[in-house]
Amino acid sequence: MKGGRCFNFFVSAREASRIRSCLLSETNSDFLIIDTPSHRYALNYDAVAFSRLLFDPFVEVPEVEVREGEGMKVWFNDQQEPFEVGIDPDDRRQGDEDDIGNLQGLFFDLEQPYSEEKSALFEDEDGEEVILFRSAVALLSVPQEYVRPELLDAQIEGMEEEVAF
Repeated sequence: MKGGRCFNFFVSAREASRIRSCLLSETNSDFLIIDTPSHRYALNYDAVAFSRLLFDPFVEVPEVEVREGEGMKVWFNDQQEPFEVGIDPDDRRQGDEDDIGNLQGLFFDLEQPYSEEKSALFEDEDGEEVILFRSAVALLSVPQEYVRPELLDAQIEGMEEEVAF
């Protein structure tokens, strides 16, 4: 990435193919959404200096442990360390089935082609509005269970089973 940062994303073969296709296309979107087993990322195309897609079927994908209480991380242009924002996981059980959720909505907005919006809006863990200026964001990440409620449900179910007598 520009600014000397380097990120490695361990993804499935299908996701790698999709990423390759997106990087080679003449997209009109500002961000590429990347799903790894542990996190969902929004990568600003303007922050990418080069990409190398590697394939090695014999390399074991490292298991990335999500820290308790880990929220959103935002790497702004020309900053080495991420800015952290406390967020709540999307929970479709609490609202309308048609509501895609706070974080899913953010990723959806970032990925939209032909967007002329300068900013993106979401709510933090306190219900306060956070405005991100698209051109200032190089990379954004959230744990997968925050955008995929079924993963959080499975994690909670597993915790309940561990403490059951």
